Amino acid sequence: MRAMPSAAVILMFAAPSLTAEISLKRADDHLQIETDALSVRINTKGYVSGTAAGGFVDKKTGARDLGFGLHIMDFLLAPGVRDDGYMNSKYHGKIAKHYVEGPQICTQAKELTPEIIEGKDFVAVKFHFTFNKPGKGYKAGSTWEQTLVFKPGLRYFFSAERITSVNDVDALFYRIDMPGHIKHKSGDSFEKIWLSYEGEIPYSEFVNDFQHDPRVPGEARRQARSVAGRHDARPGGGERGVVPSARLRLLHRGAAHAPGEGRRKLRCRLHRRLVRLEGGDGARVRPT
Repeated sequence: MRAMPSAAVILMFAAPSLTAEISLKRADDHLQIETDALSVRINTKGYVSGTAAGGFVDKKTGARDLGFGLHIMDFLLAPGVRDDGYMNSKYHGKIAKHYVEGPQICTQAKELTPEIIEGKDFVAVKFHFTFNKPGKGYKAGSTWEQTLVFKPGLRYFFSAERITSVNDVDALFYRIDMPGHIKHKSGDSFEKIWLSYEGEIPYSEFVNDFQHDPRVPGEARRQARSVAGRHDARPGGGERGVVPSARLRLLHRGAAHAPGEGRRKLRCRLHRRLVRLEGGDGARVRPT
């Protein structure tokens, strides 16, 4: 078996105070977590995994996420085209990939049983799911685990995931909704998107549908850092920012700059592998 962990962190804007308490209420179809800084809904039935759509609220500003939720889980994929129909949809971009295991957890799991861990100054929520719909040439049985951690005084939460695969797949990856999966009509809910590897992209770029536009890659834009409620979310962009930066690198395992190659060219050449940069020149890169 192969285990593939990943983690996302939304960066803070103020020094935390850990003296406040955390409350957790359980309803039939969701959990409600309240800290001094955040109000967060986590669905346990219906559209599940991560935080619920519009359910991440920053108490300091009253702003909330604009999308379908934060860290919403879909299914497992691998590079290369297979005759499985996955590349037939315009929503999946033009970069070759195929289906490994499903179903799409957020829409088809229907219900996830939470494991609650309450510590002295934190609350953690853990979810588990076993994939049961294999792609062509694969078997079912891989497991997905997600852990969401909340602490008082913080205007962000920690989210980590772990995939344990029953299939031997090179460069296994998965589709997931990050803050860039925004609900909008012709860019009416935001002013701009900021990508760590692209810079600012105005709302006008999203007025018309497109498939894997060379300037805004279809796969990469799902990892966009959004400007929530028309507030600048970048570090230094003002204390109103609600969806802070999470630098995600879309690179293959063992990737490094070729002689004379800049960061932008490297990112264009490589696809969809989350790594941690060990050095500023990218010479030492290891998969997370």
